[in-house]
Amino acid sequence: MLENQYAGFVLTFEPQRTQWLAERVYPESEISESFSAIDWDFLHRELVLLVLDDNPLSISAIALMERMHGSGGSGKQKMKLSKMIVFDPILDKEFDFKKFVSIVSTPEKLKRINVKTWASLLNKIYELRPSFKTPIKELILYREAEFRLLGQTDGVRTLNEQRDGLGLALDIA
Repeated sequence: MLENQYAGFVLTFEPQRTQWLAERVYPESEISESFSAIDWDFLHRELVLLVLDDNPLSISAIALMERMHGSGGSGKQKMKLSKMIVFDPILDKEFDFKKFVSIVSTPEKLKRINVKTWASLLNKIYELRPSFKTPIKELILYREAEFRLLGQTDGVRTLNEQRDGLGLALDIA
């Protein structure tokens, strides 16, 4: 999937959880979160722009969001936020977020934004935080990467099949 065909999420949390996350978000950190609905159509890897302050609304990071196995009995999808790229918050005075308030998601109400808006947000981040353009583009490529063992030997094929089988078994469980 090409960059211009993908759209991710703009994600925030309730105030107390947002404060907790803001204190723990730093480059390359990992945080797990549960999402309320079990029927959302997540890709295996998603990108999320993180809003860690909503007064005023500001975007502070982009992260890779990946499914974790299990739900802890709650029926909620567990997701891991990782490979965070943290930048100085992009504030409303730099970019008019008022028109984007309706696209901000929470773990309870997750809304994938449209491709055009996603591209617009990324381009604005590239413009306002140019030193982060390359790491963000690398994260986009990482999201799309297939993690396969390379080679044509029987051993490599067997390991790939075993990994796929294990992953399927864990998904079913």
